[in-house]
Amino acid sequence: MIAFGPKILCIHFKRFRIKFENGLVIGEKDTSRIDLESFEQIKEFDSKNCPESSWSKYATYKLFGIVCHKGKTLGNGHYVAYVRGNDNVNKPECVSSGNDEKEINGSSQWYFASDDEVRQVSREQALGAEAYIAFFHRQD
Repeated sequence: MIAFGPKILCIHFKRFRIKFENGLVIGEKDTSRIDLESFEQIKEFDSKNCPESSWSKYATYKLFGIVCHKGKTLGNGHYVAYVRGNDNVNKPECVSSGNDEKEINGSSQWYFASDDEVRQVSREQALGAEAYIAFFHRQD
């Protein structure tokens, strides 16, 4: 049983299928759309099965990072990321919560990051990406 929701929640989406064809194992990429907009903020983490003493409230999670695989097969490709940035460049990206844990500031600006490139992208571009892993930060 999970008594407390994690500070950082990572959700891995199964994006590859394995099939057997003529005695060979073939990996195919699943390019079906995942509606990340519905995941952008997880408002309720159901705690009804947890003991009341361990968790008496719902947790809210906010999407801040997406990892994507660019490529057509299991055997080749490249991983890139979309990251929610900081709204104000004069504010620090992380602030102390008083107990040495770091909290990520809210932001509406998204960035695309690859090996040799970082650029601003729209929210729609980030949420429309073929997500492989999504990262959420618990809002306390």
